[in-house]
Amino acid sequence: MKSRQFLRASFFVPVLLVACESQEMKSLLERQDYFERQITIYEERVQKATQKLDSEEKELEEVSVRAQPAVKSVESRESMLAEIRDLISGLAEMESSMLEKAGLIESYKSKFTPRSIPNGTNLGDLTLVNGSAYKGVVVKDSTATHLNIGHSGGFSQIPYFELPDTIKAQFVFAPVEPAVIPNPRDVISRKPVSIKSAAEYVADQQRATNDQERARRELIAKGEEERAENLRKAEERKNERDKADAEYRIRLDAYMKEVNVLDTQISAIESQISSVERQKAEMEYANNLGTVRLARADFIKKLKPFDIKIQELNAQVADLRVKRSNLVMPTN
Repeated sequence: MKSRQFLRASFFVPVLLVACESQEMKSLLERQDYFERQITIYEERVQKATQKLDSEEKELEEVSVRAQPAVKSVESRESMLAEIRDLISGLAEMESSMLEKAGLIESYKSKFTPRSIPNGTNLGDLTLVNGSAYKGVVVKDSTATHLNIGHSGGFSQIPYFELPDTIKAQFVFAPVEPAVIPNPRDVISRKPVSIKSAAEYVADQQRATNDQERARRELIAKGEEERAENLRKAEERKNERDKADAEYRIRLDAYMKEVNVLDTQISAIESQISSVERQKAEMEYANNLGTVRLARADFIKKLKPFDIKIQELNAQVADLRVKRSNLVMPTN
């Protein structure tokens, strides 16, 4: 009866150990599948973020392309406005030049026009520079260049330069040095400071276009830098996950190796226990069926070494099981 119970125990104990080990391995495999699914999910997220960034960059390029006709239209309008500004500037300069020339003419007239001799002035007998003589000369009228007189012989028109010096000194301004007259071409070509020339306006427009292009390039470069930074961070995170997974697998392999060593030792000792118990059972069976039977006290003394051996082996198994239970499964 005892031998049957012993055989049943020796059969079911390894089965239970194998079942426990299978359950533990199943749990480890499930955790490994979970972490692999998490890695796949994070990789999909990184891929979606990359696709979204590419889409936004492509949309920005399409907006830039669609804006080109509007930019060209604005440039043409700006060019037309520049031409109109140049025409207005030319008219303003022409008007300013005409006003300045009119002022110069009036100044010239005021400085070089002889003083008029009052009408009705009696000059008496008058002998001109060319020798002509008039009697009873009376001034009738004067112009800018001539003097109209009446005399005993009728009426005459005498140029101022023909008058004698005494008359010139009394009634005519002496010529003076004219003021510095600016060159009319310089006056016409003079440009008001507040109005830009066509070249300056084109330069300003080109500068604004260059600024817009530089801003667009900076925006694209910034997007590329952000994309590269995101990819770099994603790669770093992936490398960290791979490193952590590798370390976890190493710890898990070490744990499983140690568990397998302890399980192997426990199985080997349990096999020794089974062998000793089998020898003890065979000795009891032989003593019960033999023709010569030992006394119970002598027979117990003869079985005592088997009991001591079994006790020692059980103690070893207990120590190994304690070590196995103290092992901690690594976590990721």
